[in-house]
Amino acid sequence: MGRAIPLQTLHATLSASQPAAIVSIQGMAGVGKTALAAHAAYQLRSQFPDGVLWANVAHANPLAILSAFAGAYGQDVSRYPDVESRSQAVRALLADKQALLVLDDVHHSEVVYPLLPPTGRCAVIITTQRHDLAITQGVQRLHLYGFDQATNEAQQLFSRILGEEYVAQNAVACAAIADRVGHLPLAVALAAGLLASDPQWRPAALFADLAQDQSCLSVLAQDDQNLWVPFDLSYQALTATQRIFFCALSVFGGADFGVASVAAAAQSSTATTHDQLRQLYSCSLVQQGRAGRYRLHPLLQMFAQHL
Repeated sequence: MGRAIPLQTLHATLSASQPAAIVSIQGMAGVGKTALAAHAAYQLRSQFPDGVLWANVAHANPLAILSAFAGAYGQDVSRYPDVESRSQAVRALLADKQALLVLDDVHHSEVVYPLLPPTGRCAVIITTQRHDLAITQGVQRLHLYGFDQATNEAQQLFSRILGEEYVAQNAVACAAIADRVGHLPLAVALAAGLLASDPQWRPAALFADLAQDQSCLSVLAQDDQNLWVPFDLSYQALTATQRIFFCALSVFGGADFGVASVAAAAQSSTATTHDQLRQLYSCSLVQQGRAGRYRLHPLLQMFAQHL
């Protein structure tokens, strides 16, 4: 599924004999942070004889996560009623372990601090949409973007799901679909899954459906997977002011934009606009464009336009 270079970086960092190595995987919703962490954890499992401990930090509180970590080694820490004391107990348990901790979907640093192992042979992977977490300052950070077009990573995923012969016969349409969805891994996977589930639905027909701005995000849905939910979760986490600025960015279509243009669209001062754009970037809701400019991912642009 591609991602060769980020995987190499994870191997190099987490395989090194340095104490408490931490790697942060950062990027927008749907870019494949969790998938990359899972793939790396599987490949590295032999180097962590005490196992892989996984926690979805966004959907569980620290007390529950610490109990689960201890429970993996047959220990009950329920007698420690507060986060601080339970954290100390689990850290003592992990002190002589060589385990890999994956802290998935982190939004706030204060939730992570009690979960970190002590200095020792444990390693940590953090996945997050945020670029400004204090916990990730000074650690190895991987910024994930869409699939690499130069190495045809989207086509590789299409081939893995649909078969190489199928993709070779529909190469132009598959490439057009990947371009349409901005090479976002989740979107490519959803498109391939839709084609696999209905043999009568050809790539050219799917591209025609996706070419309509108002239906693109609705089409990319299968079972309980879609783009609306992760995008909306990112949006709901914003302040009221940030939401106004994010929605205002839809007027630029697929073009990148500068601070002055956004200030005019949002009817705001240059200083306020610059600050808001930095905050949206820190949440992975805008990306860097040309020098001094920003841009929206094509699918986020459609989402903002809908809002």
